Amino acid sequence: MTTDQDFYLVLGVDPSASASQITRAYRTLIRRHHPDTRMPVRKTGQPISVRQADSSAVSGGPTR
Repeated sequence: MTTDQDFYLVLGVDPSASASQITRAYRTLIRRHHPDTRMPVRKTGQPISVRQADSSAVSGGPTR
């Protein structure tokens, strides 16, 4: 995993988004790309859901 990713861009929210907006965006995307429905892989070979989980862990905290 690289550390130069813009996790707000991955989630599709502004950096000024509230914690609830970030959570909502994360849950919407993770449902859309859940492995039980399909597991698309990006050119990097990393599943989309892994990138989203990483972005939620980094940017979704209350102390962003």
